[in-house]
Amino acid sequence: MCQPIPLYLRLNCIRRRYRTFDGTCNNLCNITEGSAETGFDRFLPPAFQNGDGPRLMSSSGAPLKNARTISKNVFKSTSEDVGGKPPPFTHVTMTWGQFIDHDITLTESNETAGCGTNNEQCPTNIPGCISIPISQNNPDDRLANNVTAQCIPLSRSALRDREQVNLVSSYIDASMVYGANCEEAESLRDKIANTGSLRVLPLPVRRSDRMPILPEASPESFCKSPRPAVRPCFLAGDFRRVNENPALMVMHTLFVREHNRIAQFLHYLNPMWQDEKLFQEARKIVIGQIQHITYNEWLPVLFPSKKLRNDEGILLESSGRFFSGYDPNVRATTLNAFAAAALRMGHSLIRQTFGQFSKAFVRLGEINTTTFFNPDPLYTLRNNGIDGISLGLIKEPSQKFDRNFVEAVHESLVIEGPTIEGFVGDLMAINIQRGRDHALPPYIEFRRACDLDKNLTGGLVTDFSQLTNIDPAQLGKIKESYDHPADIDLYVGGVSERPQKGSIFGETFSCLIARSFKRYRFGDRFWYERRDSYTGFTSRQLDSIRRGSSLARIICDNSDTVKELQRRVFESSTVKVHCDDIPSINLNLWREDPGMEDENPSAECEACTESIKEGQVMGPDDAMSTGAVSVTT
Repeated sequence: MCQPIPLYLRLNCIRRRYRTFDGTCNNLCNITEGSAETGFDRFLPPAFQNGDGPRLMSSSGAPLKNARTISKNVFKSTSEDVGGKPPPFTHVTMTWGQFIDHDITLTESNETAGCGTNNEQCPTNIPGCISIPISQNNPDDRLANNVTAQCIPLSRSALRDREQVNLVSSYIDASMVYGANCEEAESLRDKIANTGSLRVLPLPVRRSDRMPILPEASPESFCKSPRPAVRPCFLAGDFRRVNENPALMVMHTLFVREHNRIAQFLHYLNPMWQDEKLFQEARKIVIGQIQHITYNEWLPVLFPSKKLRNDEGILLESSGRFFSGYDPNVRATTLNAFAAAALRMGHSLIRQTFGQFSKAFVRLGEINTTTFFNPDPLYTLRNNGIDGISLGLIKEPSQKFDRNFVEAVHESLVIEGPTIEGFVGDLMAINIQRGRDHALPPYIEFRRACDLDKNLTGGLVTDFSQLTNIDPAQLGKIKESYDHPADIDLYVGGVSERPQKGSIFGETFSCLIARSFKRYRFGDRFWYERRDSYTGFTSRQLDSIRRGSSLARIICDNSDTVKELQRRVFESSTVKVHCDDIPSINLNLWREDPGMEDENPSAECEACTESIKEGQVMGPDDAMSTGAVSVTT
């Protein structure tokens, strides 16, 4: 049902040819649906305790066991794959998952909660904290990288009207490239070239023939570069997280280069186009590429079964066909359980190290996963810089999706930031605790909601023996950690399941992940496959995007030394082809006859700001806010 929105506001949205940066005006029935700074959606009602408190009590009324204790018991630390050959997909599978995650989720946190340090006992009775105590009486719970640590500090995610808040739009709209609001987007634009380009800088090395890099981050940004004056950290659409790790920095760099490559070619084709139209058309194409790569290359690695993808609504249309499944009643807003649990499946795929390679795929060096907020590897040409990292991501296999996690994230994860005193933590324990903070119902409730236990009385597990989808040895570990199946945390249960047929995940995470990506497709009015003569692509343009959009092509077009690679870079393969043999988008299809261009298209940010100033009719979860915010791990 459409919300009661004034007609003039709906008309203002209808006349938009391009997406807003914050996701408003996508759904004409609810113009703030899926937009930045609104609440997450729920797959199941929250299980808050004591008003809006976290879920810390078991079904019997006793406290749930400590998240670190459970993490150590049910998960295993490792430095390499366990149990046979590596999976058939590359490490870029994990990196792309993080890249897309940063497009659709950024949880607001309590910034100044003061939740302790490693060196002291966790503070108690602080409403904004949900820190994890580490018992010194239990040697198994101690962190390998800080055996004297007494606490893993953790602040609660911020609540607005009993719901956690997503600071970016839920749509797959490349907000990590372009920014999540008008102000961020404007700060990234090159206002001098007049070619619709994004800001870049030359690589500060002796050789001047290398492609440009991202602009320099502001001085107040958190950065651990050993030489910040000459090798600074970077600025991107997701300015808070772009510098988290070198692989993520590389992905951001590739897509800024891709935007500029497209914008400059469109300028060559259509010299009469103004800066704004060049920027928006290039942005629209890049968003289409990212959507296509996600559904055509990345999701098929996670869900190899074409039938499963078709049944779940995440199988793309074939050449010559438009997508007709858009439904304004489908909520595209990111599910809380997806953001706080299921999408964190990628943590199991992380390698301890990943290599840097020459153009001939000779290993030149390696980067440790613990290299956070340090851009130095991108500047180091002896290891082939950005290209060397790209080739490492597509050459080496990912870890398997299972209960084994590398020591770098299970025992030695260093968490720090501009408002966070550095501390060592356990990412798996944090994932468990974050699910409790978000009041996610127990694992078995999600199984029932996904209709996975319909053969049981009431469709609900009541005894551990009924969890036949978990291997006996792992189930034994779970029984040691929980008194009853109704207490199992979603993250623990989801990771522990045996993979279902046609998926690398078990049934529960398959359900949550597939349904989430269906929502992003069916609930997006600007979805790239959709027929719309005003906002969409022509049939020929769409087919060209389908044929020429691949991560392999992105790497080929935006690298200095890469000449050969596998066609489908998410899949492990020793068969390499030359970049000339990998299809590309025919941008000539965007050539416009003189006199046919739009009459002075208005700057999107001016229209965006105006619509907010006019005062939209919003629900309580849709209130826009400004000012400094902190984000949640």
